[in-house]
Amino acid sequence: KYNGEVEAPKDIHRPLFRAYTSGSTGPSKQVVHSAFSMVGAVQQMNFYGSSDQFRPTWMVTLLPPSLVAVVVSMVLLPLASNKLLILCPFVAAEDVDLEMMRYRPNCWPLIPMFIELVMRNGRVPDDYDMSHLISAGAGCEAYNNNQLERAQKFLNDHNCKTRFTAGYGCSEAGSNMSLPMSAHPIGNGNVGIPMPLTTISIFQPNTEEECTYNQLGEICQSGPGTMLGYDNKKATDNAIKLHSDGKKWLHTGDIGYMTEDGTIFELTRGSAPRYGGGDLATLPMENLLADAKIEGIDDEFFVIIPDEEHHRCFLPYLFVVLEDGYSVDDIREKVTECLEPYMYPVDIIELEERPFFHFKTNRIGLTNDILNGKFE
Repeated sequence: KYNGEVEAPKDIHRPLFRAYTSGSTGPSKQVVHSAFSMVGAVQQMNFYGSSDQFRPTWMVTLLPPSLVAVVVSMVLLPLASNKLLILCPFVAAEDVDLEMMRYRPNCWPLIPMFIELVMRNGRVPDDYDMSHLISAGAGCEAYNNNQLERAQKFLNDHNCKTRFTAGYGCSEAGSNMSLPMSAHPIGNGNVGIPMPLTTISIFQPNTEEECTYNQLGEICQSGPGTMLGYDNKKATDNAIKLHSDGKKWLHTGDIGYMTEDGTIFELTRGSAPRYGGGDLATLPMENLLADAKIEGIDDEFFVIIPDEEHHRCFLPYLFVVLEDGYSVDDIREKVTECLEPYMYPVDIIELEERPFFHFKTNRIGLTNDILNGKFE
């Protein structure tokens, strides 16, 4: 019942904020950040979506403050960079399109779920002018070439000339690790270049051996936005390692590569070998289908599940949203023509629409459905 003051020394590195990861790719963990790591992320991003001609508006819909990225990149960032912050925490997920038209924000974190709802709901009039958006892009999860093309077309059709980009980050790094500032075309996993004070390198998984340019490896980060750790020491020790260069490196578990000019390409999470050979990298597989522009496919994505018959091996299932009048049989042959044999899906399953869980594609839910025989 004590309600007096407690003296404590000033320490910008003291644990200050703890929040859960989203839990969309595995068990949710609590990430611990300090004032230093949170300010470190904000300081590197404070120019994002800025303008010297007017005071931009920045809208945040629905996203909960239980996520580090929301607090740092979507609340503290606009407040620290003199934007007008519009908080809409209680809008229904299915009504974010109405909220966009109500406030006409200049910046709005268009995670894949939100832009999908805006396009899917059909309530944005054909003549609605979206030129109020001065930045648009998808973080939160990997975005394949088909999704990028559909989103860009929707923006262009509504008089928004902003390039729809893809970023990269994680709760463990405060939020963003890269910024989409690159001469390379957006797509194929291109997530831009490292933030100004952030070092990103590609290492052989679980080692300090650095990969050369254009060589696949584990994406690792070192910089002021790095978390103090998880609430579990073993998990912290697996993720944050002190290298012989004296730097503290965050091992993300994500697989990608870096070009000679520092552009990062993020392709998949972890290694998923298939029995008999080949590694199932989800984004490159999805992009093979996207670039083939198979008639009848509106949306497609892979779900990689454990192979119960072969230890530490995995199997791919392909989920598709089809245009009216098409069936899975109409696309099956074209799908296999685009893929290497080791990529062939065990099954192609039609969905009415892409499902989401905690703002990301619900791959965990679909994995459970497959394992429980729902689609047999």
